[in-house]
Amino acid sequence: MLEAIDIVLICLGTVLSIFASIAIFLLLILKRRKFQGKSPGSSAKVAAAKEYYLDHPPTISAAAKNGEAPHFVSRSAVTNVPVRVDDNQEAKTKDKRNKETSVIRIEEHSEIRSHEEIHRSSNSIKRSHRPCRIKLSPDLAKAAQAEAVQTEHTLDNFMKDLSRIRSEDDAVLYEEFQILEELDSVRERNCSAAEKERTRNRFVDILPNDSTRVILNGSSDYINASLIDGYRTAGQFIATQGPIGPEEATDGRKKSTVDDFWRMIWEKNVQCIIMLTDCVENMRQRCSKYWPSLGEVQRFGEVEVDMISESEDPICLHREFDIKKNGERRQISQYHFLNWYDAKGPENAAYLLDFIERIWHKQFRKPIVVHCSAGVGRTGVLIALWILLERARQERKVDIFATVDTLRRQRSRMVQTPEQYLTLYEAVSLAIAEDRIR
Repeated sequence: MLEAIDIVLICLGTVLSIFASIAIFLLLILKRRKFQGKSPGSSAKVAAAKEYYLDHPPTISAAAKNGEAPHFVSRSAVTNVPVRVDDNQEAKTKDKRNKETSVIRIEEHSEIRSHEEIHRSSNSIKRSHRPCRIKLSPDLAKAAQAEAVQTEHTLDNFMKDLSRIRSEDDAVLYEEFQILEELDSVRERNCSAAEKERTRNRFVDILPNDSTRVILNGSSDYINASLIDGYRTAGQFIATQGPIGPEEATDGRKKSTVDDFWRMIWEKNVQCIIMLTDCVENMRQRCSKYWPSLGEVQRFGEVEVDMISESEDPICLHREFDIKKNGERRQISQYHFLNWYDAKGPENAAYLLDFIERIWHKQFRKPIVVHCSAGVGRTGVLIALWILLERARQERKVDIFATVDTLRRQRSRMVQTPEQYLTLYEAVSLAIAEDRIR
């Protein structure tokens, strides 16, 4: 009886072993077929791309090598072209399905991330079907982008071009902004003066370049402010942070800069101040109230300030100051734009256009002081839009990408968010639609 049971168990074990072997064999066959039928992946494309770059290095213009601002930037850089399918060069793969695949061609460009990676955080942007991008060194990336891009539009074609771009749910505009961010991150700058005066900076990461910073008279010459060129006018603007008030300097980590602000106004012979922030936003101090109340006189360092008038309309508050130093009097106009909150675009782009035109017609002498809280986001939008409108009137051309890039060379992070970048496109298109550019 026991021998019979042993025989049965041996037979069952043999059968199970056979079934297991067959199952393993089938799995191996399926896995092999799946691997053989798989199309070339992105890693193969990247490898081919790198090999091509070694044999065909990009040509870089003298302007790009010298770090000059590109006047003409091409749409190719903004539409993810480092690895592109070439319709004119097709080759057949050697797999069993014998399907056609495209030979990879590389265009002169730079380190760009995949479209999906750039817009992972934005639910409103559709996923792009463009290929992945290759990575180059920062120096080569910067130069190749400056060489490759073109974003200039004629005024007559701007609306048509923008309509085509926005058919992708603003994806191309977000990519333009991402390229600006990448260029800004690799750009060399010296902020040694700002780093020595950390307590006079509202934000530790918003610092003026030594090459463009406003230098005050005397031994204490630092203020977080940058000279910014306008359209064909050097030093037309001063972009600066909102002054830090005494109420913000109680813990010793910051020093009040209100006296420095008025010293700058006097020394640079400023006639106009543009304010783009509220003193308090979302329960946070964004800027000091650096002026006295109506009818009061207040002294800031050596400068005596008297507010002589204040008026308000839906667009802005307009204040007039008499300032005096050593017996000399001057008059200062302050235009305080309303309803524009940090990191966003203005609630009404038409109001922003009206606001700029109102100041424009006053013909204030340079420099015009522009500030928000950090002195880069809303400040950058206003200065960029001012320049864009002036150039559009004179040349009938618009280049938002190059304009913002030029501003960022003078003060880092000007036009700080994608939403603010889109505001420039919206405002220019509105100006064209309402026939404001003549």
